[in-house]
Amino acid sequence: MSFWVLFILIMGSVGMAHIIVDSKIMSSWRKKMEDSDWIIPLIDKKVGEMVNCHQCMGFWTGILGSILMTPYFDLQWTLFAVLYYPALIFLVGCATSLLSVMSVSLIGWLNFSISIPLEDFNEEDEEDPDSAGN
Repeated sequence: MSFWVLFILIMGSVGMAHIIVDSKIMSSWRKKMEDSDWIIPLIDKKVGEMVNCHQCMGFWTGILGSILMTPYFDLQWTLFAVLYYPALIFLVGCATSLLSVMSVSLIGWLNFSISIPLEDFNEEDEEDPDSAGN
């Protein structure tokens, strides 16, 4: 497997996790998943929590992406590959989970730092004209 296939797999899975958790396009689907009453109530609750969690969705989109990208892994089906492939799927899910959380933190930090107006910092440095002569 080339570096670029792995890179596209992980970045695509992180992007898919962000689309599912944050996008306006998926908001109606997330609402249905949160409010649904399926067969087992515990599973319903966990699925509802999962669609709002970047770490959870990052892991599962990494797993799904790894399974879908199977033809591009260029594995020879030997005993080693039978043991290697599930480990690779799991590790890609873990990497995607970590990168999803890190990217959300970075996006939040960038949004916060951009939203601070610079005028607030300059007002403290200006002297009061009445107190300048004293």
